[in-house]
Amino acid sequence: AFDAAALNLKEHLLRARQRMLQRLKVLSVLPEQEVPGYLTRLS
Repeated sequence: AFDAAALNLKEHLLRARQRMLQRLKVLSVLPEQEVPGYLTRLS
């Protein structure tokens, strides 16, 4: 039972990593948006 749980966790984490990388790729190509005057850009 522990081996199956460990395998399922590993698969879950690998899939979560892929989803995160796909989201970051989408964010990396979006143009910068204007920031309202009451906010300060950090980067």
